[in-house]
Amino acid sequence: MSDAWLKIAGKDFDRYVLTYHDPVGVTTLFNDNICKFARGNVKIEVDSPLLRGFTYFEEDPEGRHEVAYEINKEEFFKEFSSVF
Repeated sequence: MSDAWLKIAGKDFDRYVLTYHDPVGVTTLFNDNICKFARGNVKIEVDSPLLRGFTYFEEDPEGRHEVAYEINKEEFFKEFSSVF
């Protein structure tokens, strides 16, 4: 996936640059102990000018989304620093 991104948008100042914008999200792919998740449905308000962009989450064991609600900071930094 990184290769595809670099071909499209990674060129910067005559060198290739890749920046991961969500290291917590990436580390949870490899370590299940970093975050606790809840399953449910996420809805985004798009009609109300006052509340546009407001995010609603309703827990549902059969829901379409999984949302992190707690992070184990020590476990995250241990995993993150293990690759550098």
